[in-house]
Amino acid sequence: MRISRVILEIEDKLADLRDELEMVKDLVRSLEEENQKLRRELYAGSSQALPEPASQTTSSPGGVHQNLQRLYQEGFHICPYSFGRGRTENCLFCLGFLRSGQNETE
Repeated sequence: MRISRVILEIEDKLADLRDELEMVKDLVRSLEEENQKLRRELYAGSSQALPEPASQTTSSPGGVHQNLQRLYQEGFHICPYSFGRGRTENCLFCLGFLRSGQNETE
């Protein structure tokens, strides 16, 4: 009997988590819609076009490499191990990644 009680408690917790996840998904959806609305308002009347999503803005490998170089120079990791984290000194993984990207674009 005790095991069945534990299983019921776990099922209840899972149901609660599922409900919380649905609430978070709804919140994210509404934030994304608001973000798009604000972007449209920001660029309305402006001569600037809406920026394209990141996946479409860099069509050539050289552009991607330049963006990564810029991020590294601004003090961020670009290596898969710590991507996006701030860095205080040179990272051999990042430097190797940059070097390998130079060979591909040449």
